Amino acid sequence: MRATLNAWVRLAWQGKGCGYHQPHSDVRWMGQDIKTHFLGLVCAAAAAYLGLCGLLFVEQRRLVFQPDTIVLDGSPPGSGYETLAVSVPGLGILKDWWIPPSSAEMPTVIFFHGNASSRADFMTLGNTLHRRGWGAVLASYRGYSGNPGSPSEAGLMSDARATIAAVAHR
Repeated sequence: MRATLNAWVRLAWQGKGCGYHQPHSDVRWMGQDIKTHFLGLVCAAAAAYLGLCGLLFVEQRRLVFQPDTIVLDGSPPGSGYETLAVSVPGLGILKDWWIPPSSAEMPTVIFFHGNASSRADFMTLGNTLHRRGWGAVLASYRGYSGNPGSPSEAGLMSDARATIAAVAHR
């Protein structure tokens, strides 16, 4: 019985008996394991980097343009500002604030606010210019301060050209 059991174990170990065998491909050198793990880490890092780049590409407009959520329908009462309606081709009407200069000879400054702000944030600047006799236009882009549309680089340039043209015709 013992001889039969030993023979069966020998056959099983060699892969000829009960179906159990140890494949020779499991025997690896230590260097191959390190190379495999390193290659896996490099591939994972590359995939993470490409995923981040893809996310930035898809979300770039939302990351760059952060319009304020304040809706400014009209000019503030008693401020001296008037609402300046600027017609933008393909968009509609943008609403800006305008305070006229003290005389026709005095210049008018057109001020476009920065990202994540509104024209209301710069009323002090407009008032300072007006006290010196200058006119001031506090302009807001599409998507900002309740204006229609959503911001883009080309859209902001179009809004600026339309605002400059509207002020030049006043």
